[in-house]
Amino acid sequence: MKILPLMKRLGYTINEGGMCYGIAFMAIQAIIRNDINTYVNRLRFINGYDDKLRNYQVINLNPLPKHHELDTIYINPTNKKYSFRYNKEGINEFISGTIPAEIANEINSISLPLIIPNKEELKKLKAFFAIELLAKHIEKAEVSRAKNITSPEQHKLLNIKPWLDGVTVYHGLKSPKDLSVEEEAVWNKNFNTWDGDNKPFTHQDYNRGVKLFKNLNNKSQVSFIDSQQNKANLKYNNSELNFDPNKDAKKQKDNSIYLLQKHVGIYNKKNIGEIINFLNNNPSTPIACSLSRSGHTIAIGNSKKMGYHLIDHDRYKKSINLDSLHQDVMKHLFREESYDPKREYAISILVFGAEKPQGNLVPKNTFGLTEGEYWKFLMSNTNMSSDAGLLHLALQDGHAEAVENYIKAIEKVNINNTDKQKLLAAKDPAGVSGLFMALQKGHAAAVKSYIEAVININGINKQELLAAKNSNGAPGFFMALQKGHAAAVENYIKAIANINGINKQELLAAKNSNGGPGLFMALQDGHAEAVENYIKAIANINDINKQELLAAKNPNGAPGLFMALQKGHAAAVENYIKAIANINGINKQELLAAKNSEGVPGFYAVLYNGNTEAVKSYIEAVININGVNKQELLAAKNSNGGPGLYAALYNGNTEAVKSYIEAAININGINKQELLAAKNSEGVPGLYVALYNGNTEAVKSYIEAVININGVNKQELLAAKNSNGAPGFYAVLYKGNTEAVKSYIEAVININGVNKQELLAAKNSNGGPGLFMALQNGHADTIAVYLKINDNDNSYADYIMQEYKTNHKSLKNQLLAWAGNYKPEMKKDKDSYKLLVTLLSFNRGFINKNTTKSMKALNNILHWQ
Repeated sequence: MKILPLMKRLGYTINEGGMCYGIAFMAIQAIIRNDINTYVNRLRFINGYDDKLRNYQVINLNPLPKHHELDTIYINPTNKKYSFRYNKEGINEFISGTIPAEIANEINSISLPLIIPNKEELKKLKAFFAIELLAKHIEKAEVSRAKNITSPEQHKLLNIKPWLDGVTVYHGLKSPKDLSVEEEAVWNKNFNTWDGDNKPFTHQDYNRGVKLFKNLNNKSQVSFIDSQQNKANLKYNNSELNFDPNKDAKKQKDNSIYLLQKHVGIYNKKNIGEIINFLNNNPSTPIACSLSRSGHTIAIGNSKKMGYHLIDHDRYKKSINLDSLHQDVMKHLFREESYDPKREYAISILVFGAEKPQGNLVPKNTFGLTEGEYWKFLMSNTNMSSDAGLLHLALQDGHAEAVENYIKAIEKVNINNTDKQKLLAAKDPAGVSGLFMALQKGHAAAVKSYIEAVININGINKQELLAAKNSNGAPGFFMALQKGHAAAVENYIKAIANINGINKQELLAAKNSNGGPGLFMALQDGHAEAVENYIKAIANINDINKQELLAAKNPNGAPGLFMALQKGHAAAVENYIKAIANINGINKQELLAAKNSEGVPGFYAVLYNGNTEAVKSYIEAVININGVNKQELLAAKNSNGGPGLYAALYNGNTEAVKSYIEAAININGINKQELLAAKNSEGVPGLYVALYNGNTEAVKSYIEAVININGVNKQELLAAKNSNGAPGFYAVLYKGNTEAVKSYIEAVININGVNKQELLAAKNSNGGPGLFMALQNGHADTIAVYLKINDNDNSYADYIMQEYKTNHKSLKNQLLAWAGNYKPEMKKDKDSYKLLVTLLSFNRGFINKNTTKSMKALNNILHWQ
């Protein structure tokens, strides 16, 4: 059964060109961990589904029948619906669905009358139906697992998806299509440490795959597909993801996989002999190899003297000697039925083991070529339709010494410059150059070797070679930045820095076909080290527009720093700001503001989203930069004049508010009062809107942070009056948000050095207290919380009643009405409502020690004691 269609059917986003790299490295992992039998048995189990329908006939019928004959698949040629009954292994089930367009379009004879498809078309249909049957059985097994009633057969089915997860990890992890927001969050969380901050990696890299599978108890190692069901615990065990819910606490051994040798050269039977000798000389240690040509990778290895295993996609071969393994390599890697000694094949071999090698790797050019032999190969390369040649493979797999030697060989040959250009580009059949692959995979030493060797060659288009664009127009340097290959980024820039006659601005911008710069991608994806290396490396290069490069704006005008801030990549933000601090001749104010096309600063975006660490990193980095307007940067006002802190308070981003204030208090030369007030264009302070929106924790954090700041008017900040003179606490009493009222009172009541009576009375510009509005709007619970203010000295009641003489009686009557109606089923202690008592005891401008009429009325209410 073909693995790619199966993966697509199960919801994976795949590389349409093949997933051989991921499959090969899952096989390598299985061989090294002595689990090849499990691996092979799974392949056989999957391939067995092709046999289940082998004897079924296919009949076209419109409409589909009500009664289904056994061993018969019915297809309606009009709507391409199908149905059949599967009755084997004790299973009797009805399978139905619709043939997808890509399958139906290839089957010309799905039409009336009753025409049975020809042999090739029948084969395609049977392959499709086998995958459908397997997918249905996996779905049923997942349902059974949820009910804890799985059979041994279903356990085999349930191990297929975790294995395919492993394939995607090694080949390049991509999340399935059409995920909900919640599913996307789960996917990113499960694979959140492998490529920047919370970003799955999306390129072939066995190193990262090995890291993922190394520590078996890592809590992030949960299969996405199964995490959605939440019915079983997964752990990575040996070569696959196995269900083992009862063994999570076990101490697991170190499952590292080490690279032992690297080879690149011309393949022949002798090479396989050398590999077999190496395998045989290590009988107690499992050894596995990846064999690669341009566009394809297979795995071979030995395991506990069980022979030599070869894995190619869904195909498995067990070879017993040199001749049989040699023939298998020719067939499966080079797609040749037999070896032609006159034909030469470029190959890259990586050898892996479970034990760390002593010292450095063994020589990389064990079967390398002399310059003459290499040139002979290059000349014959024109007859090889499926190989890009040795230089491409050397760059693709990071053979730095080979890259240098091959280019030197090309330089010495007397051929025209056009042919030399082609040889140096080293493109594969898909038009992808060798340098592109080296940059995409982060082979820093190979990148350096290539550029340093190429710059000494005359008569070639160095700009084109160094751009190394793929067929979609994406430069190789763009890919290095997007993937976060920090060392490759540094080596690339340093290598081209002193080259004359090239457009360095274009190469360093590294824009893709949509106009997106590479630095933008590095910042957006949070590749902090790559960002730092890029900026430091371009700092001393002349004749480039550093302002444009560092702004790194996408086609929509959003700078890279804006995206890093918006996504909360704290380390990337910090590295960016620190790196540009000492660069002369740039507009740092503009770069640090990082405004998008709508005039929204990046720091506004991070406060709006509440990414706490990024807030802290930005402020701490900015305060050490000279010659910039820190007031403007920290205010971070959008195009409507709304400050970033206002946005954080509006959205209730509690930790971001706290981080902002704590970081800002230590900055000299700024107007802290203005920053902390955070008023929008209409004069509404941030605290006002936080209170109005009921963002209780944000209110609490703001007040707790502000009270420790010297040199600011805390009374004004905490009153948080709008342009009409109404305090924020007045607004929350008016609205009746009980928790916000409680939070504000608790935060303010113990503060020294402020007029608490004024703050808690919360009078509007007409002298009307917030309590009156709460009473008028019937916010019973809010009133109850407010009246519990401990007014032992009568100061709060006195402040509320002052300047409110004409409405004393009205206020008391409303309080008594509230008291009469508030939870009459519950007994209430007047001593717990101190402010209620002092307000009702207020008479003719003072607190009357004698019992007032209002207090007598309260005493007569039965549920008040």
